[in-house]
Amino acid sequence: MVLISSLFFVAALNTASDLPNINGFKERTDKDPLYISTQFEKYNALPPSLGAFTFYKNILIAAVKHNVPDIAVKVSKRLSQPEWQEFPENKPYHLLNNLGILYRKNRFYSKALLAYQCGLDFAVNNPNEQVKILLNMYSSQLKLGMHDEALSSLKQAESMASAHRDKQRIKQKKASLHLDAGQYELAQRYFIQLFRDDSLRGTPENAVRAGLNLLDSLVLQRKYQQFWRYHNSVKQAIFDLKKENFHYFYHYLIMEAVVTAKMLPSEVQFSRVAYALERAIFLYPYGLKDSLQKYLEIIDVPWVTEHVAPYAKMDLNAVKLKPVPDSLLDQLCKH
Repeated sequence: MVLISSLFFVAALNTASDLPNINGFKERTDKDPLYISTQFEKYNALPPSLGAFTFYKNILIAAVKHNVPDIAVKVSKRLSQPEWQEFPENKPYHLLNNLGILYRKNRFYSKALLAYQCGLDFAVNNPNEQVKILLNMYSSQLKLGMHDEALSSLKQAESMASAHRDKQRIKQKKASLHLDAGQYELAQRYFIQLFRDDSLRGTPENAVRAGLNLLDSLVLQRKYQQFWRYHNSVKQAIFDLKKENFHYFYHYLIMEAVVTAKMLPSEVQFSRVAYALERAIFLYPYGLKDSLQKYLEIIDVPWVTEHVAPYAKMDLNAVKLKPVPDSLLDQLCKH
């Protein structure tokens, strides 16, 4: 018995010495996403321990963030094995939520819904985790145009949410859902409240997003006088941000150009809109491509539409889509 214990102690020491150094891991992977793969290949057979679990969890977080599906699925499959279940933070719903995010990033929205639904089943006794999964589920449903189902997910999340942050996120998503569904007046009401609440609460970036969405809803309703009622407050909120704000300000400038061109139509104002939309490609990854197309329809000037058409087809910042292995979904979920 003494000999066995001694051998176990020696093995534990050797394992500890072989563990990777996780200090600065996030910063390293942010600078070089390839580091995720090289580190996993180097340490792909660690026995269960708290240090090994922490390392694999960091690998998984980085792989999801930087869209490296093959590594994310390999790590998840390892952590789903019985010998890794002793760690409290290692739950199937965490793995499935991450898998859903990967599917969504790569536009496999229907498979994302399968992963999220399966994750909900595993998290049945954990309302906080269910809220997180439901909010992610909403995003995929919205992409698929499933507005009724998306609203149902938000209502389920709302019934379980206890944290103020979650309640506020649900309000934001409800407003965005109404905007996406073309229910602009209803969206307007939500965004007015959100803009005021976030401004008073001291959450400046949320206030900017709510304010821009409020202006967007007014432009899409052709409520140009009301646009001017709020534009200075929103513009000031953008200027007050203590971080990079160029994409927010450029969105505002486009809306201002559209409203001015509709209220005071002239070739000069139409040219301003055409110039602004021509250079708006960098806004597409922020989810604004559909709104920009609607602005073009509002202007309804043939030469402007013709001028912008080639740029509207471009997406210089498009995310490179990658295949996501289904093996984890098949392993954890029965369809």
